[in-house]
Amino acid sequence: RAPLFSALLALLVSLAAAVAAEKPAKGPEPPVSIVWRPFDAETFKLAGKEGKLVLLSCAAPWGHLDKIMSELTFADPRVISLVNGKFIAVKVDPLLRPDIDRRYGTGASPTTVFLLPSGHPFYMPDTAGRIVKAGGSYYSADALALYLEELAKYYEASREQAEKAASEITNSVLAHKEFDSGVLTPEVLEVSVTKMLEAFGQWVPDPAIKGVHAPDADSLELAVYYYVRKGDRNVLDRALLVMTDMARGGVRDQLGGGFHRAAGDAAWRVPSFEKLLGTNAQMLQAYTDAHKLTLSSRYRIIGEETARYVMGTLADPDGWFYAYQEAGARLGEDGDYYTFTLPEAKEVLSEEEQKLLLPAFDIAEWGEMVESAPHRNVLFLEAGPRLLAEQFAMEESRAAELFESGRKKLLEARSLRPAPPVGKILIADANAEMAASLIRTGDAWKRSDLREAGLRALEFLWDKARDPNSGLIDHAWTPGKGRAGLAIFFSDQAHTARALVAAAESTGDPNYLDRARLLADATDRAFADSLDGGYMDRVSSPEGPGLLAWPARSIRDNSLFAETLKRIRHISGRAEDDKYMRLARKTLES
Repeated sequence: RAPLFSALLALLVSLAAAVAAEKPAKGPEPPVSIVWRPFDAETFKLAGKEGKLVLLSCAAPWGHLDKIMSELTFADPRVISLVNGKFIAVKVDPLLRPDIDRRYGTGASPTTVFLLPSGHPFYMPDTAGRIVKAGGSYYSADALALYLEELAKYYEASREQAEKAASEITNSVLAHKEFDSGVLTPEVLEVSVTKMLEAFGQWVPDPAIKGVHAPDADSLELAVYYYVRKGDRNVLDRALLVMTDMARGGVRDQLGGGFHRAAGDAAWRVPSFEKLLGTNAQMLQAYTDAHKLTLSSRYRIIGEETARYVMGTLADPDGWFYAYQEAGARLGEDGDYYTFTLPEAKEVLSEEEQKLLLPAFDIAEWGEMVESAPHRNVLFLEAGPRLLAEQFAMEESRAAELFESGRKKLLEARSLRPAPPVGKILIADANAEMAASLIRTGDAWKRSDLREAGLRALEFLWDKARDPNSGLIDHAWTPGKGRAGLAIFFSDQAHTARALVAAAESTGDPNYLDRARLLADATDRAFADSLDGGYMDRVSSPEGPGLLAWPARSIRDNSLFAETLKRIRHISGRAEDDKYMRLARKTLES
């Protein structure tokens, strides 16, 4: 028995060895996630040392596609392996770093671009042989994996050519970035209004015309000013027509009030469903001014609904405002909270209400969410109570009653759904813009609750976001963490100073004007172009990587700040404040 046992044992050992020889050795574990690095000089030094391109992802925390790309595309094993192996990856929150997004962004959200180790954009030939900037917006995992392979292969083979192309393009752009000054004349206003009218003349509210259309408050403000100054009703009427079309569209929340971030068509029907604080601040001011000038109740209703949304959803109990509300409650949801299928609408409406509400909001079997949820309807106002009363031969008062009761039922049904989350972070320029709008709207409508809400938000902003060392306003503040350490952006100073002046005008309290002077002086020291006038968008960063070293300006922020400086002098009446008029003029001339 012993020899037999030994033979069997030897046979088993041999079989085990054979099986082990055929089984492949276990390789290294695949990477779990992309190694994201900060946007700083060390990161770009590493890219140069390893001879790799930098993948820059600017993903907004409120963005629908931004979240999908972060959670799905960048979680794909192929993408993870390619990015970690052949690129240096950098992720930036554009809410916190608007300076980076402004210099590298594609104008879409998210932004996915590729940079050289120098920090300048990477260019390569497209399929037609044209030299184009590498990158784009949203990529699926399959598309990005193929693109990454192509980019890495081209850069490895054509590194010198790519760096030469980037240098030539960079020099060409910088050659057009020289600043100069012009003379302020009345013709500047006339040319601006003429250009605005040309844009209005080309406007066709057609849902078939695609493209990103953001709510436009500034055009209405210019039209209001021009009408008050010149009495030209044509300019005002054209602006009000655009504002009316916008308010009827899906870009405005027809049930809960407030405005979504943008629309994807010229009729404002299908929105990007995120709601941003800054957008709603501008719309509140615009519709308040439209009501003040025309006394039309429709504009006041829109403004009051916007204020009600902000105070009910974006207002923190401590008095400040959240930065945004997302598009959906869960990953992959895009407007599900705001849209209705035909059965969902019929379930909550009476037959009489259905008769009016379904055509009023164009709720049908097939909706507007063609690519993602074709049966879901975006609610936009196809017809109001007056037209519906004519169509169905009923009293207008009855049509209005049914319209309002049905609208309330739809809103109540929507309120039972999981609501999209809000971004509980204070962003200074948006909070200041909302504070100013609430103060001025409260005064216009004699609504002390809105006025006090604006003053409270401004006081909170000054107390929590002001950097005591520089005297500047920090860009962000969050409960528990405090200031973000980003007191470097001109926009935050311009909007806070503007809100302080609005508070001084409203209350007559000289403390607000004193604060506005303090902030204006600190802003002038930190951001002014002493040679050419005007203000840069951020504190100078000549050693910053890539395009951060480039000078840049915002026309809108410079304009608002110039107006604020002028108002400081106008309110105070003090000769020593003449310097603010000189700064304002120099800013506009530049």
